[in-house]
Amino acid sequence: MNTFFVLRRRYVRRDGAKFDVRSDLAVPLIDGVELTDMLDDRDEGVSFALVSPPGGQWTGSPTYVEYGRPVILDGTCGIAGCCGVVARITIDREVVRWHDFYAHGSPPLPSHLDFTFERSEYEAAIEGASSLTPHDRFIRRD
Repeated sequence: MNTFFVLRRRYVRRDGAKFDVRSDLAVPLIDGVELTDMLDDRDEGVSFALVSPPGGQWTGSPTYVEYGRPVILDGTCGIAGCCGVVARITIDREVVRWHDFYAHGSPPLPSHLDFTFERSEYEAAIEGASSLTPHDRFIRRD
């Protein structure tokens, strides 16, 4: 079984003395590693509001879907259908499985992406996400 946790990250773009805050992101952490760190050139997550309760993006009621699958990581351009990452999420009585990953664009996804989580642990991580404090990540605007 894999372990699952949700990080809450907020990007703050700096343009001189001005700050532009991007909405919070829900970032999947699998076995202690951010999913984006397992991939090349992909965004870190999706809108936190989609994942945090009552949002059901990763719990069986997705509202943000591409290629017939829930969006896991948004596109770096802001459009999941362009370069985002999607996967099938299968929820059984005791386990949740992320499998059949797909991403349009390059680079291609690794073929080994298939994760199985204990359902109670997975649901607790998502339920607890709403109480997380966002961690700011500052980036410079070009």
